[in-house]
Formats: sequence, C-alpha cells, structure tokens
Amino acid sequence: SKPAFPRAPGRMSTVKIAVVGPKGVGKSTLANALAGDFHDYGNMPTVGVRIREFRMALESEDSSATVELWDLSGDLKYESTWPAVTKGLNGLAVMYNPKEKMQSKEVNIWLEAFCKNSTLTSGQVIIIALNLPPHQHPKPISFEGKEGSIKIPIVGLQMSGVPKNAKDFGFTGNLAFSTFVDRCYKMHPDNQALDDEDDAFLDGGAA
Repeated sequence: SKPAFPRAPGRMSTVKIAVVGPKGVGKSTLANALAGDFHDYGNMPTVGVRIREFRMALESEDSSATVELWDLSGDLKYESTWPAVTKGLNGLAVMYNPKEKMQSKEVNIWLEAFCKNSTLTSGQVIIIALNLPPHQHPKPISFEGKEGSIKIPIVGLQMSGVPKNAKDFGFTGNLAFSTFVDRCYKMHPDNQALDDEDDAFLDGGAA
C-alpha cells in the first residue's frame, strides 16, 4: 500500500527506534499494534530481537518515514545483541509496568546500556509506563548519557491485553508516539544538516 505522504526528497526516510524493558511487560504487543498488527500470538517470549517495519506520517512536514521498531527481548542473556541494536539508533523507548517494583528498578539498567553507549540525547528517549493512571503526570527524569544530560519524559500507555484495533490502546500525557518518531526523525544528523542548508539559503548564505 502507498504511504499517506510521499517521502521527503533528500532526507533520511528510515527511523530506527529500539523498544526495550523487562520481560513480559508487553513490548512485542505494543510493537505489533503500532505496526497495525492486532493478531493474538499468545505469550511467546521474544528470542533476542525482532524488527517491525511500518510507515508513519510525520507531523513536521508533509511526508512519511519508515519506522524500524527493534523489539528487544527483556531477557538479559541476549545482551550480546545490544551493540548491533545501538548502532545507528535514532530513538529509545524504555517500557515498564510501574505496579511492578522490580521492573521500576530495571529501567535504569536499560538506560545505562543504551544511553551510555550511543549518541542519543534529549528528545530521542522516552519511558513508557504501562497503564499509568491518566491523572498521573510524572515529571521528566534526567539521565547522564554519553553526550551529556538527557531529559526523559515519562508517558502512560493504556493497553490491556492484545488490542483488537487502534482504539484499544493509546498514550496519555503530552507526548504521542507519532510526536516521538517525529522528533527522532528531525534530530537525525542527516536531516539536521539539510535543515542547516535550508536556513543558510533562506538567510542568503547560499546560492
């Protein structure tokens, strides 16, 4: 099927985002739902890593991008796959269940593993809290990454079981997943360089 918007000429059209977090929190279910796949595959743990691809309209311009969603197993025995995931990473989503105390503690493990070994910065990292009560609005946290301090927003995800359609799950708070993808797209070095060229042209600095 054709994308809703054409690709932006000369720009990166693929956004690589990793979804990480503890075992059994629902990362694969979320990845499937974002890709428009609402099939119930049962409780099948992810082996290592799997990739879901789908097109998403960008909010900042009349185009769309291919989202490469890297769904990582929450089992730490697959740690050897993490360097390949980190390479060329444009965004990171750490998912956990705030009702599970052990999972809350694991969030730092995933941030350490991926923010310390990549160039991700503010705007490229989010924490997804499963079924966070809609009236709760946690403040963003700060984490010291490879490129300095990262401001990380915490967004709620309302999702009970396997969604049957797009209306069965959704993000609460001020940040939708499409907004996150858009930020990751805009912050990619290739696109930032093109924006700088556009600005120079508009300022009369380029012929």
